[in-house]
Amino acid sequence: MIQFTFHERGMDHPERPRRRAAFLIRCWFKLRKAKFPGRFRRDGGDFGPLRSSGEAHRIIRTWTKLATVGARLDFFDGEDAADQMRFHFRAVEVAPPIPAPETAPPLGPLYVRVMLKHGWATNLGNWFCRYIAGTNTVSRHGYYGSYWKGAAQDFGADNAGQLDFLAEEIVGWTTDPSDDFYGKVATVIVHNRIWQRETGRWLPYGGIFHFHVHVDVDEGVACNP
Repeated sequence: MIQFTFHERGMDHPERPRRRAAFLIRCWFKLRKAKFPGRFRRDGGDFGPLRSSGEAHRIIRTWTKLATVGARLDFFDGEDAADQMRFHFRAVEVAPPIPAPETAPPLGPLYVRVMLKHGWATNLGNWFCRYIAGTNTVSRHGYYGSYWKGAAQDFGADNAGQLDFLAEEIVGWTTDPSDDFYGKVATVIVHNRIWQRETGRWLPYGGIFHFHVHVDVDEGVACNP
């Protein structure tokens, strides 16, 4: 299923994906703040001609009908388009995610929530029977139980801001007593910082720089790499 994300200049990350009708309503409200005439650029190509407000709405409606997964549409407001990108739209594929059957029990529901909320998140894997780089300690990715394998999940994203946002969000879930994930996450690592349940705060991480969000739980026994 194709849905559409909306990213306005100054936002740290895109809004959640929306179905076409809801996305067009969102655009209608947001375009009221733009300066017209403005220009569009499709898939990072050349700038189009100056467009009025009415033309902009028609272009977006047509684009959402024809867009395929990964298609991108940028809107630049004002006549000096080169430095004034106001909105970034992208078509993404959103399907009901299925928890990996070989994942530690707490990670399946967490994976589903992340994927349903954020169409930009990607699954980078969960089961790897290996040591943590530079150590003789088995990675949580290498832990297993009687019917599952992998006590850690890695998430990817398009940029560093999205990764930081997702890491903070997951920490928020596991520290909120009213949340279903309260107390279930043991460790979150992103870039060069680590959050651990024992300390309850972010600290510098001395291991390999993480260009992804690592989440693990206290489940299972270690494999033998």
